[in-house]
Amino acid sequence: RKRQPDASRDAGADTARRPTPPGAPVPMEAPSRAEPRRRASRSPDPMPEAEVLEESMPDDDIAMSAPAAGADPNFTTVTVHYGTDRNDNGASAAPNVRFGDDRFVALPGASPVQYGTCDVSIPISHQVGELEDPDWPWQAEDPREHVVLMRINALDGDAFFQSLGSALGDARHTFIFVHGFNVSFKDAARRTAQIRHDLRFKGACIMYSWPTEQVSFLNPDATAYTEAENNSIWSSFHFTDFLRDVIRRTDAEKVHLVAHSMGNRLVTEALLELRTQLLPEERAKIGEVVLTAADIDAGTFRDHIAPRLTEIVPRVSLYASDQDQALGFSESLHRLPRIGRTNAALSMPVAAVEVVDATAADTDYFGHDYYGTAEAIIADIYLSIHGGLSAGERAATLQSVEGSHWRV
Repeated sequence: RKRQPDASRDAGADTARRPTPPGAPVPMEAPSRAEPRRRASRSPDPMPEAEVLEESMPDDDIAMSAPAAGADPNFTTVTVHYGTDRNDNGASAAPNVRFGDDRFVALPGASPVQYGTCDVSIPISHQVGELEDPDWPWQAEDPREHVVLMRINALDGDAFFQSLGSALGDARHTFIFVHGFNVSFKDAARRTAQIRHDLRFKGACIMYSWPTEQVSFLNPDATAYTEAENNSIWSSFHFTDFLRDVIRRTDAEKVHLVAHSMGNRLVTEALLELRTQLLPEERAKIGEVVLTAADIDAGTFRDHIAPRLTEIVPRVSLYASDQDQALGFSESLHRLPRIGRTNAALSMPVAAVEVVDATAADTDYFGHDYYGTAEAIIADIYLSIHGGLSAGERAATLQSVEGSHWRV
């Protein structure tokens, strides 16, 4: 399915643009959905990303986007397995507000990680890279038009891993998505479902959602970012246990990891910790590791994290962009470069960490969410996860730059 131009949407995009107020803080994720999503202008000779997706993916994979027999023909439903250490507002809460922004307080000696599944709708009109939602806060969500978190089914640990094992299917593959700062449980579930759908992924999809407050221009909080940094450390221990359990308690052949922004801290910490905990056959289950827009100190990553990552995984894809304004804000705050910025990532001394420059990717105004919004990036991740191809083998989506890195 090739994306067709939408003249009405393109015409309205210019009128929807509003300048950022001087001195206003830059949010670390996409703008509030009260504003229509804004795309950066494409280069004069853009890559035909939709054609790459169509030509790269076999017909039987594309057909999986159709709704099941007897279901509403206007949308399909994706089941997302989840682990979370966010506070639980109780089964009586609506799905969108079931889990909050704070830490879950467990009984002494008990794990704060909770398990379950989510049902997320994907409209048949869905376009690759879009996370369709209402244009205005007062507009009701409609699964025939929007990506909607419809249901949450909480499970105990045993039931969760039994369900996950059944969802692996014949492919015996799964991926775990870990979101970044300023993302709600609801939006993490929606994004995971969208990634699974757009990647035509046939195995199970999992998200790990950790506590982070949502901020915006209308709801600023000067301490939210530093609080999230502390929560990411707190949650990294729980995610390590979660990842180890997914590897040990299922018969998955491959467990792929996709991390975004501050979520890269949880993923890299878990992998470093599991180097000495997993048996060789368990380490072999870890598949592709995709790190996008990583909000990690560049020097720490290059000198200490990258060399140790390759002790547990053979290859890491590190996506970076110099158009990432959110990481620019982080750099200003820390006064140190972030590894998710291209200029910082280019001096990578570890060959197994393959640097992909995503600066030219078609994305939103803040340039931070390209992992889920840019068709070229989605196509490249597809070739990595489905084909197990290295960056040098993904000629349909990447070009080599002086033998040091690759560019979308």
